[in-house]
Amino acid sequence: MSTCQGCAQIIQLKCDQKSPTCTDMSLSLPVSDDTLARLSPTAAKDLARRMVEAEAGSAGIRTDQIDASGSASAPDGGVDVAVRGAPKESGTGLIKKGHTAYHVESGDFVPSRDIARTLFRKGGGLKGGIRHCLDNGGTLVVILTGPGGSDVDAEGLEERFAKVLADRNPEYAGSPITVWIPGRIRSLIDRHPHLSLFVTGTPAGLYTHDKWASHPDMRSTAHLGPEQHRFIDELQKCLRAGGRRGVPPRAGHRRAGRRQDQACPGGDARRGI
Repeated sequence: MSTCQGCAQIIQLKCDQKSPTCTDMSLSLPVSDDTLARLSPTAAKDLARRMVEAEAGSAGIRTDQIDASGSASAPDGGVDVAVRGAPKESGTGLIKKGHTAYHVESGDFVPSRDIARTLFRKGGGLKGGIRHCLDNGGTLVVILTGPGGSDVDAEGLEERFAKVLADRNPEYAGSPITVWIPGRIRSLIDRHPHLSLFVTGTPAGLYTHDKWASHPDMRSTAHLGPEQHRFIDELQKCLRAGGRRGVPPRAGHRRAGRRQDQACPGGDARRGI
């Protein structure tokens, strides 16, 4: 596959050169710390949701186990996204086994000021969503997309979170808290190219699935001709009857040298016809 010089500046094609033919090719757009830092609170939370959904898909975790507040201003109790009852941990560790709650910070994060604000309500108590997660043996994941996240050490920050939590609520000492800083976020985005399209904005000529599906060319109404209607009617009659006669010849195919155009599948196939 080749691309023009201008496109090559935007699109990176990664290929496994160990094999004679390139079979491991992926599309990714470069995402920098500055790109992440420019995300609005709403976009940062949307990115977190998409990251979790992408990891769930890769790990075979059902998406109906994912719960998102869907609003930057929603009273979510400190939790923007949650995964409940995951049977296993995802490959990158973004999703933990069991319950995982995610808190997203898009602004400049100052640990001495913002750790307590992340964990506790103004009145001093632990935020409800975080408490629910920890009470159920879950993991709190703090995602930092803002400029402050680029200048901190994730492990050191996790220790500071744990200390602030244990100092105010000793019963939660040792509760698992993970921090994702921009470098780690970019590493996950590299694994899921569609996330880079969301973060950077879709370049001209490329469409996300949602934009493609909403394009007028993809929303036109199908108009069937008389022959197509007749074929569908005959096939429906056969399926409803569950019989072996009357199937249009073109519906058949050969399998193991025997014609199948005289057989009509019955049983469950008749439901909904």
